Amino acid sequence: MRTWQTEGPDRSFVCEVSDGGVSVGETRGDPHTDAFQSCTHAEFLAGRFEGVVRAHHGDAVLAEVREEVRRRAR
Repeated sequence: MRTWQTEGPDRSFVCEVSDGGVSVGETRGDPHTDAFQSCTHAEFLAGRFEGVVRAHHGDAVLAEVREEVRRRAR
């Protein structure tokens, strides 16, 4: 699994790519307030969650995530 994490003022934004798909979400350090969503590699490459990754991590990380998803989706 490959993970990207960006610190915000009151929470951390996380994007994870695994062999099973892509997860995006946020954490405030308390499992009761963590919020994550997942999709398949194909769904991500079709555009799902790209805006979330761009908004929370930037264009450079989005490019890295796309590349990692393509590599794992083969």
